[in-house]
Amino acid sequence: MSDAEQPTLAFATAFTESHARGQHSRDFAGYLMENTRDRLAELVHRTVGEVNEELELDGSMKISSDTKAVLYGSGATIDSMTLVSLVVAVEDSLRRELGSPVTLADEKAMSMKRSPFSTLDSLIDYLVVVVEEAKTA
Repeated sequence: MSDAEQPTLAFATAFTESHARGQHSRDFAGYLMENTRDRLAELVHRTVGEVNEELELDGSMKISSDTKAVLYGSGATIDSMTLVSLVVAVEDSLRRELGSPVTLADEKAMSMKRSPFSTLDSLIDYLVVVVEEAKTA
């Protein structure tokens, strides 16, 4: 098994075990907090793949998996509707994984000097903040 596959296996194992015990939300949230950025990066990349599958059916431009590719602003590689689709899909993925709703496109995000939607890296960094804030709320 490659090193790249090990985090996915660990994630899948924890996820499956928590479902078997009927404690998905609490157990996954705890597991996620232990490896927050890596887990959120995995979630975002998985969600990008899902959105790209839908975009392929529509013939729309795909979202780059390059974490430095510009998603929003000058030089964006996708249109605004694709960005909205990605943000909604990430919110939905987080809701499914954490068991509670998460809003990403809110006043806080929109008022930031650098948009958290500029690149996949900035989105992942923002997700870390959002999840950490939810953990302490």
